[in-house]
Amino acid sequence: MMSKTRLLTLIIIVFVLFLPALLWAGAVYAVVVLEFEAPLPGNLQSMTYIQGNPVPANSVITDQYSNFGILFNNVAIVSLGAGHAPSGVNGIVGINSNNYLDYSIPLEISFVSPLNSDIKAVTDYFSITTDNWGESGNSITVSGYSLGGDLLGSTSYTEGSGGITLQLSNIGDIHTVIVASTLSDPTWGGIGFDSVKFANVTPPHSESSGDGLVAYWSFDNCDANDDSGNGHNGTIYGNPQCVDGEKGKAFRFDGFSDWIDVGPDTYFPAVTVSAFIKLDSTTTPSSTADGAITVVDGWKNRENFLMKISPTPAHF
Repeated sequence: MMSKTRLLTLIIIVFVLFLPALLWAGAVYAVVVLEFEAPLPGNLQSMTYIQGNPVPANSVITDQYSNFGILFNNVAIVSLGAGHAPSGVNGIVGINSNNYLDYSIPLEISFVSPLNSDIKAVTDYFSITTDNWGESGNSITVSGYSLGGDLLGSTSYTEGSGGITLQLSNIGDIHTVIVASTLSDPTWGGIGFDSVKFANVTPPHSESSGDGLVAYWSFDNCDANDDSGNGHNGTIYGNPQCVDGEKGKAFRFDGFSDWIDVGPDTYFPAVTVSAFIKLDSTTTPSSTADGAITVVDGWKNRENFLMKISPTPAHF
């Protein structure tokens, strides 16, 4: 059965001995939209929008949206009020070093793997929208930076009206975005933001070895950890045996209840798999059935890739 998250699962059938596997990935383009409306994740609660108010801990946004591949720094969620927030009621504002709401503090946004927020990632599109009350003459600059911290590009706007969307695109692989405001009157307050949009995150090119290697499961330690150093660790299900393989160690699967799950395919949107595989037999469970070695998107929905053996002879 295919789950709603379209799990990318390595399922080993027909008594297959699955040896060290390598995975390469490409990119997919889809847009994630964060509007900061209820229900809010991670017990977040919006606070008053007034400049200089202390920010309670449950109004600070950090990693609550990390399952989408995004982290926030110096950012609070506030109730801008109906008619102010383009998407509803809530928006986001900066927090200063004294933990007070401060519209002059830049918002810092970075991209990570949805599977593991310790793994850095990139996107090629980002946008953010100003609140609807934008006639104060404040200026905004949205800047995108590479994984190495180099400025890739920026866009600026001086308020004359509200609900303006500023976007970064076609500037390269963006790892960090800084949304900075210069206030025409710091005592009065400034610009709230809403409706953050970004393209699905992908591994940064710099994390790949020369041929684009994203993940490598050697199984040498009898686990499913990613030895490429990119953190794409798998989870072992069932009770596969750790045995000697073609190179180092391997796992022997029972063909029924043993498999390794390497997570949602949002981080592996297009893949090439290479592995050492040893079969105990080239026959399948029946004279008409195929045996799957690896499968994506569920057994019956072979949408992306399938390695299989047919009844006679073996085909891959």
